[in-house]
Amino acid sequence: MKILVQFIIILVGILVSSGRVFSYERADSFVVRAYSNHYKVLAPATLSKNLSVIIENKMLANLVGRLETEEGRVLTFVRVDAGKYKSITIKGHKKEDKILFFPLSPAFQKIELKLGVRPYEIPPKR
Repeated sequence: MKILVQFIIILVGILVSSGRVFSYERADSFVVRAYSNHYKVLAPATLSKNLSVIIENKMLANLVGRLETEEGRVLTFVRVDAGKYKSITIKGHKKEDKILFFPLSPAFQKIELKLGVRPYEIPPKR
């Protein structure tokens, strides 16, 4: 009985100390990963003074898109070559302003960049 209790304590200690059991991906800026059939978004936990958006193109085709607010104000256009990434800094962003990434070529649905959430995919179920 004593050996079983010691084994359980050691096992729990190893699982907790490894950190991988309870962790998930997190970024200091928005990271939008474009795949051929879906997009994956990593969001920062908090908003910084200058908001950074990194767009990674994991497709074989070049990616063209734009960042815009929910009201339709275009922040910037972006072109990312196949297999590359591009970093964009947005100054003066307020927490209540929603930012959307809209892939134009290849065409895809608008992707809302949600602050402080776990990594999510668009579409959510493939």
